[in-house]
Amino acid sequence: MPTVIKSLYPEITQDFITLSELANNLTDGFLPLARNNKSVIVNDIPEDLFIDTDIELVASIFAGLLAAVVKNAKESYIRLSAKLYGNVILLHIKDHNNFNYSPVENKVQQLLPLAEKIGGSVSVTSQRNNVATFAFSFPNLPLAA
Repeated sequence: MPTVIKSLYPEITQDFITLSELANNLTDGFLPLARNNKSVIVNDIPEDLFIDTDIELVASIFAGLLAAVVKNAKESYIRLSAKLYGNVILLHIKDHNNFNYSPVENKVQQLLPLAEKIGGSVSVTSQRNNVATFAFSFPNLPLAA
């Protein structure tokens, strides 16, 4: 947690991170695999979107979904984007050259129980013209003490 936040709000014990920072940290780990698959990952997540809920679970689900997409991407452009709707964050991972999204869909099913632990959801939202969109949504509310 940044020192300024700690000094202003000593009662806050959870580290705060933006979704964009989390995405950057995760994509750094997947760059070798993406390069090997001749794919590119672009982070278009707004830099001011803070995660106020269970960061560990959000990171785990995001990493699992991103890993599945990157692993199965071939010569693709993978775009990460997110929006805040009220207190719900909707994260999209779009694979712009996806011919077979079944392996990722299987991972989505495995991640769903984790997402439900924080009141969230993971799904395949569309598959058109070889563009597959995978979504992870979750309420962005502080955890109860």
